[in-house]
Amino acid sequence: MTMTTRRCVLITGAVFALWALAGPLLRLATWPPSLPKPGGPESGGDFLYDLVFLLWPTQSLAVIEASVGTVMGVVIAVLANVVLFAVIGMLIGTTAMHRSRLIAMYVGVAALLTLLASFAAGFSASHVNFGALIAAMFLYAIPFIVTTRLVHRAQA
Repeated sequence: MTMTTRRCVLITGAVFALWALAGPLLRLATWPPSLPKPGGPESGGDFLYDLVFLLWPTQSLAVIEASVGTVMGVVIAVLANVVLFAVIGMLIGTTAMHRSRLIAMYVGVAALLTLLASFAAGFSASHVNFGALIAAMFLYAIPFIVTTRLVHRAQA
């Protein structure tokens, strides 16, 4: 691995690790979560819940709070998300010098998001929150765009 490739891997890993905080910060900003009222129009609670779920896929690890406490459960879930995103970012960093490969990686991430949203909806298309899925896809484009700019600036 050349020094340039190492730098790309580290830059991309750092960008994605920082991006991993988006979901937890969105949850914190919208705390306490609100759910739609039964029988009434949806208030957007499902949208935010689904968006946070797509941005913070490791949040389910917070159930460990029953044995380690609430604060430690949240810390573990956030750190797991940071590690997950850093590893994914470093994998993406190996191809970051080639825009076509970076686009292919984004398409792969979008496919994984679609699979995650389908899983959350019980693999029922009628229960997938397409608004949250599309918003998440747009938001996930941010670290790819930042990576592209940083890597190509470092190459110049």
